[in-house]
Amino acid sequence: MSGVVKNANEVLLYGTNFPIVGQVRRTAVTPFAPKFTLGDYTRDDKIVTSSWIISAWGGGLGVQNGQLPKDADRFWYSTLETKYKYLMLGALIKSAGSIGGAADFGMEYNDRLYMCVGASVYLWTESTQAFTLFKTISGRVNQGTVFNGAMYLVTDSGLHRYDALSNTWQDYMSPDTYIPNGDALIEWDGKLFRLGPDPVNTSVTKMFWTIDPDPDNDGVSTAADWTEAGILHLPRKYCQQLIIYFDLTGEPVIHAITKIGVYGYEFTSYKFYQTPLIYPTIGTAGKGAIVFRGELMVPAGRNVYKYNGSTIQIISPSKYDGLPSNLRGDAQQMVAGHSFFYAVISTIIAGSASGPTMQFFDDDTPDSGETVVFQENPVIGSFPMAGISQNGAVLASPGGSWHGFFDEEVGSSMGYTLVASVEGTYRIWISSGSGMYYADLDTGLHNPLQNPNTEFNTYGYLETAWVDMGWVELGKLALSLDVDADGIDSTSGTYAQIDIAWDQNEQWEPLATVVKNGLTQYSIGGAEGRTFRSVKLRVQMYRNTNVTSATPVIRSIIFGFMRRPPMLWGWEVNLNLTKGRHYGKTSDELIERMIDITNTPTAGTFVYKDRRTGKQSEARVVVSNISGAEMTGDDAQGRYTVSILELDPIEDELNA
Repeated sequence: MSGVVKNANEVLLYGTNFPIVGQVRRTAVTPFAPKFTLGDYTRDDKIVTSSWIISAWGGGLGVQNGQLPKDADRFWYSTLETKYKYLMLGALIKSAGSIGGAADFGMEYNDRLYMCVGASVYLWTESTQAFTLFKTISGRVNQGTVFNGAMYLVTDSGLHRYDALSNTWQDYMSPDTYIPNGDALIEWDGKLFRLGPDPVNTSVTKMFWTIDPDPDNDGVSTAADWTEAGILHLPRKYCQQLIIYFDLTGEPVIHAITKIGVYGYEFTSYKFYQTPLIYPTIGTAGKGAIVFRGELMVPAGRNVYKYNGSTIQIISPSKYDGLPSNLRGDAQQMVAGHSFFYAVISTIIAGSASGPTMQFFDDDTPDSGETVVFQENPVIGSFPMAGISQNGAVLASPGGSWHGFFDEEVGSSMGYTLVASVEGTYRIWISSGSGMYYADLDTGLHNPLQNPNTEFNTYGYLETAWVDMGWVELGKLALSLDVDADGIDSTSGTYAQIDIAWDQNEQWEPLATVVKNGLTQYSIGGAEGRTFRSVKLRVQMYRNTNVTSATPVIRSIIFGFMRRPPMLWGWEVNLNLTKGRHYGKTSDELIERMIDITNTPTAGTFVYKDRRTGKQSEARVVVSNISGAEMTGDDAQGRYTVSILELDPIEDELNA
């Protein structure tokens, strides 16, 4: 308490008691916060209430704490279709059975799809919708290519050739005296290039090329059939992919994707040279690169580098706020499509203290005698996302943003993924430890609702970022949620559920079940509303399991709220500064004190006795205005009207 006022006819201002005439007049000075709109203002029909309008999701995933309006079309994570104008279920992911594990390699050859796991090569047959074992070879495939009309696969133990025209296999491997094994393989300029161990010193990585690995057609590929063509002066297995890209002169040449960067290859001098794209040593790099729309995209750990010969950009899915904890893994592979490119994310989830610890190998699958290593920065903990937790994903990008496409369950590693056109289909094929999957794709950017053949997943969700409406510390009042939906058929199980979380607490509360089409308005917190500082939404969509063409569609979500700053007060009092004394001070002294208070730059206290309750009221204030009439003659006495303004509460009061 700053001081005492003994009766209702006086006030205490800045520690000085002043007599007053009449009552203390109180008035609210906090201005009414005007409405404003965050997001698509064309959908705002509120008169008083402010709006957070979500009608576009093209900005992509990866924003955990949003800044509006900059992040109006961004979100945290989603398995729904977010690349198009409206929100809907994602493309139907179909099971293609099992091939015994996560694939090491896959390729399209002669309008057929081949997937390789360990020493097994599997062939997909569209009519039976199944993979069958096609061939057993010498080991795990490192890379494959098509050369002179035949498919070639290279392993650590040899080279394998399959000619679809004659339906014949040829294995170039032990017990041949010369073993054309290797880490990478590619066709360029009418030649077959192979990067692998030197036959004499197997710790040396050397390039070889041939125009025919078996010119005498005796089933043996000898050293004379290959030309030694330079050394890659890096440790073995630092490169597991050769790719064709443009050199600094604009000519297409072979490039080696390594664990420390990209190396170009000069054929005339048989030398590798370092390109501008270099990075610190990453154990999981050295493969998985693609060329998409004329640019080289290279995964290296959690980063994805985009290189066009002169500039380098990072386009990683984890570039912004990262990914959910269960997806904080490496981008192990990039995949090129027509409209989009894809990133395969692989995460190893560590076990609890009482359970086993997950392990991984430096090149995905252990070879005989290979050293087991632990993943760096293993993820430990629970997963707060609708009961869904996975240790892998495939994310899609049209070029500038990332969107969820496929999630894998815990306990299954991600394998090789590719986009292929086989047997009259155009699909993305996804391999994981739990099996093979595919989804039909379209060759152009379009609205999935306009394609009569589009099939949708049975379930998907989207989790927005946390948003504070641009007022971090000040309170807001949530009032309503408007949802504009289509495609709803709740009687058959096609509907949407919207949940809400408040103030950085991950506990979801059911908010609205969307069971009809058109615009539906939902109340938040009943008649009183719900106060909050930050908020996020989760949209869950379900469809009739028997109708693959059904999907809920959400055109917009409007979150209605008001900004509610703390109420501050102002007071007006009439000081009675005529002749006489008050608490030992003359009128002249009180006038001088009042002038000093008016001129002081600091704040003070204002205390008065409430006539209704008889109790003292106190506030932290400044004097905002003063006016009065002075008596004529020699005395500066009179009555003064003083306006007093309450200040924002101090921190101690906020924490009290």
